[in-house]
Amino acid sequence: MKAENHKHKLFNLLIKNGAFWSFKNVEFKNVSDVDLVANALLYLNQNEIELLIKSYSKSFLKKVWLEKVIIQDPYFHKRNVESAKKLFAIKNPERYITLRINKYYRQLAQ
Repeated sequence: MKAENHKHKLFNLLIKNGAFWSFKNVEFKNVSDVDLVANALLYLNQNEIELLIKSYSKSFLKKVWLEKVIIQDPYFHKRNVESAKKLFAIKNPERYITLRINKYYRQLAQ
């Protein structure tokens, strides 16, 4: 139940920060875990992101980051580098991000 409370807090922080501006009549029950995590990684500060760690597994966070967030580089490049270093302990984030983005575009081209 504690994780659910953290998710509600995350949702409220995201609403406050305008993260769901493109959603019509956004309600907690209508936001998927993937959307919640992706938007938190993009719009919340490092202290607020700690709620993610309390609510979701690192493997789920990284999966969402790789599939939904990292591909928004270069617009969110600084956030991607920050997440790579602090959340996922990636040693060379610039290189890692570049490789992942290239892999994403190769997959699109197939």
